[in-house]
Amino acid sequence: MAQTGSTYTKCRQVGTTSYNKHMFLNSECMSAIDCAIMCKEVATCTAFTYDDLTKTCRLYQKIETINCELNKENGGITFTKETECHVNWETCGNSCYFYEGTTRRTLDEAIEYCISQGGYLAEVTDEEELDLVNSMIKGSVLLGCTLYDGYWQGRTSGQKLVFNDTMWAPNEPRGQGHKCIQIWKDHGKFDDISCLGIGDIICEKVSILRFHFIVTKASDL
Repeated sequence: MAQTGSTYTKCRQVGTTSYNKHMFLNSECMSAIDCAIMCKEVATCTAFTYDDLTKTCRLYQKIETINCELNKENGGITFTKETECHVNWETCGNSCYFYEGTTRRTLDEAIEYCISQGGYLAEVTDEEELDLVNSMIKGSVLLGCTLYDGYWQGRTSGQKLVFNDTMWAPNEPRGQGHKCIQIWKDHGKFDDISCLGIGDIICEKVSILRFHFIVTKASDL
């Protein structure tokens, strides 16, 4: 899952709090917009509240947590995050994924195809993404990751990628000059391959993001 740009630079984390067995993140942000950006970049954030007086931003994982918390206060504003993808694209975190398996392509062809679809060749970076892609594909797919100076790097994000050992197929990675990655359908795991290989395509792009807000007045509580 590619991420670009700096991460909520105008917010400062001040701790986490457990309420009703659910966690929420407490931060100080310059504005509600900065708080929204922070929620956008945290895949597990489903909503946030922002207090303009104290500059307090709270990110929530579950909507019911917000309702409980607001009932303790004299009103507030709740923003809920909704992400959606275009038809035939699947959602995971803040990204959308599209599988093309009718024609096997080279890496360069796969990159060009994903660009033509408004996305980029997917950078699968964690187990959740790997599980989603495995549920979509019918053959081995090329990924947008390259071995560079001894470490894996996202072709689009440019970020250094560190993969859990459990994401690799048995006896992988083999090295031997293999500097690209496919998801090996037979194992559902990573396999390092020559960058001259061919495969199916999994494209990724940022999901459509919308925030809805609810104003809760003291008289409503």
